[in-house]
Amino acid sequence: MEGYILAVDDDTSMRALLRSHLEATGRPVRVVASAGAAEELALRAPPALIVSDVRLRVPSHIPVIYIGAGHPGAAEHLAKPLCAEALLAAVRRQLREPDIMIASSPRWKRPSYNT
Repeated sequence: MEGYILAVDDDTSMRALLRSHLEATGRPVRVVASAGAAEELALRAPPALIVSDVRLRVPSHIPVIYIGAGHPGAAEHLAKPLCAEALLAAVRRQLREPDIMIASSPRWKRPSYNT
């Protein structure tokens, strides 16, 4: 799953929300409930980006956007409650993909990825 986005949250409704928002990027999205599951998956099949509300031990070349409390070494931090626009803007910056837009925007178009 090269090029996928990994989302980590221990709250079921937040995982569903993250999946919904992140699927707007057009990239594959994997969602897990624990740091252990995320770390194992990231080592086995490194994601392009991680969005997490829990502290993780992952290779330093994988950017991590933390939601909630700040974590040293994070690529970015986002406050709760989570805003879709802020999340997708952070993803866009970290993946360096200016074409990622919010699905409800009239200018939104789903980018295509050949992964």
